[in-house]
Amino acid sequence: SLAAVHTHTHTHTVNFKGGEKELLKKGRGAEIFSGSNFGAQNFNNCGQNLDRGSCNSKGITLIALIITIVIMLILAGITINLTLGENGIFQKAKLAKGQYETASVQERLELELAAMQMEGQTGLTVETYVDQLREKGVVLQENIFQRKAEANEYETALKIEDLIYVVYSKLGTNQIKIYCEGRENIMKLDWLDGTDIDRVYIKSIIFENKIPDLTNVLNKKDITANGQKPGSVMCWWTGNDAEGYNIIIGANGDVIAPRNCAYLFAGMHNLETISSNVDNPVSFDDNFNTKVTTNMHRMFEGCSALQNINLGDKFNTKNVINMEWLFRGCSSLSSVALGNNFYTERIRNLAVMFQSCTNLKKVDLGDRFSTKEVTSCVDMFAYISNLEELNLGNFGVERQPNLNTGGIFYGTTISNCKLIIKNSAKDWFYANCKPRENWGSVEEID
Repeated sequence: SLAAVHTHTHTHTVNFKGGEKELLKKGRGAEIFSGSNFGAQNFNNCGQNLDRGSCNSKGITLIALIITIVIMLILAGITINLTLGENGIFQKAKLAKGQYETASVQERLELELAAMQMEGQTGLTVETYVDQLREKGVVLQENIFQRKAEANEYETALKIEDLIYVVYSKLGTNQIKIYCEGRENIMKLDWLDGTDIDRVYIKSIIFENKIPDLTNVLNKKDITANGQKPGSVMCWWTGNDAEGYNIIIGANGDVIAPRNCAYLFAGMHNLETISSNVDNPVSFDDNFNTKVTTNMHRMFEGCSALQNINLGDKFNTKNVINMEWLFRGCSSLSSVALGNNFYTERIRNLAVMFQSCTNLKKVDLGDRFSTKEVTSCVDMFAYISNLEELNLGNFGVERQPNLNTGGIFYGTTISNCKLIIKNSAKDWFYANCKPRENWGSVEEID
């Protein structure tokens, strides 16, 4: 039992069962322990083991327990993220399942095509192929969407298991090709049809990755490609012929460019801004994606007011086979940034690509630029007046034996231009394009 507590001194003597202990306690010990059964009980427990340091060990054990719990929570968080996170096991399994299902459908379409061809069907066209798929129940009539029917090209979209598969052919190839377009936000090639907008008066185009509420917007149009969910890609605008038009193209996610981008922005002579970022008016980088595009013929031709352009990393050209006349007549263009996914390994035609870009000062084709499949570079850099530096990257390192380079620099001033060229391509280049002595300076690199 508690015998005595002295509040007027700094040394307190407390009698416990088992002996007398002195506690050096400065302050108001009486106020803490006097008359408190709780205090006495705890002091009794602590006092019985004071010599063995039990109280300290209990504190250390508690701290260790807390640290252990924190570590376990961290490990649990890592485990949950690896399992359920964006790149987790479940997401990867879901992605693998989707890829397997896509491959299975495409494989069936290709097997059906091969079977028809083996049966000796002559003159098999996209139209007759799709008709037979419908008759076999592979695709329903309401899920067949004709996109293009011209003298030289035919394209039809099929919706199977919520995915879009494109069947197309070009005159003279005698081949029908099939690829999966996905379930994404693909815009129409003829996106201005049905509006009163003359492309000559378009002043700016901005791509956005979210469609706002357009209920009260008067000037708007659904420009989703046939076969896609209606409303997936929307276009809305302000302005008029006198002031110019400001166009916004939006989707909930990337706006996916159509497979055929021929003339997509061509003839927009007053276009000053084409961007995915209002803060950077010449960058495609954020929301415009060309991953399914195969044809960029004359895509930007005649955009004579455009001064700079940054294609960005989503301007993906891995599937593109034609860039003929891509920037022809962009007479105000001073620089072009091609981005990290500007590949030309499948390109066959680069003719007239930069022709009449009279103000172009610097071109860097980069290490992803290849000519291994190219058959024509005719007039590629013709009529450029102010060229100061040309980095050819891998141009000419790999090449077709019949590569046509006729007029590649016709009408272009190169006497003040620095040429950067690979050693492995220089001999061929000097013999077939322009001799070394014609250039202002030359840097030959490995």
